[in-house]
Amino acid sequence: MTPADDTYVVRMEGVGRRFPGPPEVTALAGADVAIRRGEHVSIMGPSGSGKSTLLNIMGLLDAPTTGTYELNGQDVARLRDKERTALRGQSIGFVFQDFHLMNQRTAQENVALGLVYAGYDARSRRDAAAKMLEAVGLGHRVGALPTTMSGGERQRVAIARALVNNPSLLLCDEPTGNLDTHTSAQVMDILEGLHDRGVSVVTITHNPEVAARADRTITIEDGRTTRGADLLESADKRDGSSPRTNGTVPVRGQTEPFQPRRWLVWPAVVAEAVAGLGQKVSRTVLTMVGTAIGEGAIVAILGLTATAAGQIDSSFSALQATQVTINDAGPASPAGLTYSFPPDAPERVAALNGVEASGIVAPAPGGGRIVSTRATLATSHLSLPVYGATRGYFDALVPTWSAGGGFTAYEEQQKLPVVVAGAVAARQLGISAVGAKVFVDGSEYVVVGILDAVGSRPESLTGVFIPLTTMLERYGEPTSVGKASMLIRTKLGAAGQVASEAPLALRPDAPRFLAAIPPPDPPHMRSVISTSMSALFVALAAVTLLIGTAAIANTTLVAIIERSGEIGLRRAIGASPRHIMAQFLLETVLSGLFAAVIGTSVGVIAVLATAIALNWTAVIDPGIIALGPVIGACTGFIAGIFPAWKAGHIAPITALRK
Repeated sequence: MTPADDTYVVRMEGVGRRFPGPPEVTALAGADVAIRRGEHVSIMGPSGSGKSTLLNIMGLLDAPTTGTYELNGQDVARLRDKERTALRGQSIGFVFQDFHLMNQRTAQENVALGLVYAGYDARSRRDAAAKMLEAVGLGHRVGALPTTMSGGERQRVAIARALVNNPSLLLCDEPTGNLDTHTSAQVMDILEGLHDRGVSVVTITHNPEVAARADRTITIEDGRTTRGADLLESADKRDGSSPRTNGTVPVRGQTEPFQPRRWLVWPAVVAEAVAGLGQKVSRTVLTMVGTAIGEGAIVAILGLTATAAGQIDSSFSALQATQVTINDAGPASPAGLTYSFPPDAPERVAALNGVEASGIVAPAPGGGRIVSTRATLATSHLSLPVYGATRGYFDALVPTWSAGGGFTAYEEQQKLPVVVAGAVAARQLGISAVGAKVFVDGSEYVVVGILDAVGSRPESLTGVFIPLTTMLERYGEPTSVGKASMLIRTKLGAAGQVASEAPLALRPDAPRFLAAIPPPDPPHMRSVISTSMSALFVALAAVTLLIGTAAIANTTLVAIIERSGEIGLRRAIGASPRHIMAQFLLETVLSGLFAAVIGTSVGVIAVLATAIALNWTAVIDPGIIALGPVIGACTGFIAGIFPAWKAGHIAPITALRK
């Protein structure tokens, strides 16, 4: 070969490429190629002869196993991968048989992609892309999507993308392979026009007519160049003179108002990541679902926890703070009966300072009783809880009545068959007014009151009550299965003192037979609720976020397989592994971030809806709302580390073949 390095854009000597096996495959056995600046060369040979391997090595998409290769006078074997990537993006343009266009991007955006990794800002990329589309005759199609274009138009878009960065070498792999004869001729006219303007063009083709339009043809067989590889052996086919050496085609003009800056690559990578999320909306949505659910659950749980805890302060009214329960804790008799309250229990408790009302209640021995009315059929009856109660018990409940009222002293003293029905029991029995008759185990009772609501013990609304004296006479004392209890309503602030004094006042001989339960402490209740809900939050958050992380990682791995061609294209036009990794990692981070924003919003709405439905005051810590997107972004980052690394380490030639 001629030693004048500045004359050549490509110089190869003894280039070989072996692929390890078993069995080992030799794709190139020793190629010697020299291509001068401004020359148009075609490469021909049978399938499997090594044409594509030679082109991949020439385009720095692959590295030779043996031999030397100089591109624009630089020995590429001495370059690091980062330097090879930069050189490829600056000096080489690719035109592929399959176009490798992004169908979700316009023609202008596809062409501008050729400048993403060159350090130009977004406006400069758009302007250059529009000019280059105009140069290839597609100025009227800048906003068109590839899916609306003919094959020839798509190939011209691919040519414009390859040329937008002013490469010194244009490599075309079967550029007319998918085109008809007329369109093929148009594409070759464009390539010849570029050649006339100084671009070195190398075309791989099986078509002799396409090869005939080049200055010379290099033939390769069995991995070796056999004809036309050395300039000294080939004459110029076009006019007998030397190939053109007037440099590269000026795409953006000889003087540019804006010069590329390497740091501008990263804003472009961020923009590509955002655009990547919009390419497959359904895939992006599926990626975000798991994280959105997790974030929504976190915000909802924490918000509901805070709301419930706050509700304790607002709804823990004087009613709850002034109620004391005394449970019968005495031992059972040999017959299983247990009743530790003295006959004058209400009077003894009433003597304590701070007591406003008190009463005893006890379930009738034997569990639920058969209760019916005359209005029902003989076969229609209910099994309802029946209680014996003193008249003071209803005062302690702080009830509202839909009809009638509680027992009178006379009814208690005379052990009369009268009954008070809870609202639920009354509806089930079909009674709505006093004076109605009900039958408890066949015995007739007269309804004297119907409870509508109670301040405490809402289970009272599901049963019926008879005077405690009547119950003791007809059914006997309570058993250890269902013991009696006393409900005491006190003045505000007196509950604790009453609870400590009542057992001794009731049974000075055996206060241990009665167990007093004071009202709970609101701070303690908040602590219990917060602790319980926090444990639930940790478990649920861990599961949901794990699901979200797995969803992002899995969907991204699948996306990498689907987007292998895109990855290969980006590598071909100058993207380094870290650019690819950064883009995919940004996509997962943004997916997690957007999912977290959606999930946080849904969680807030859930808390507000619950609070409105329950007439509560919603309590949501603004820090939790702010933390949600941070957690989502971190989830996306963790989920995207391995897929991004995998995407960045796919060999460009491997990606382009998929």
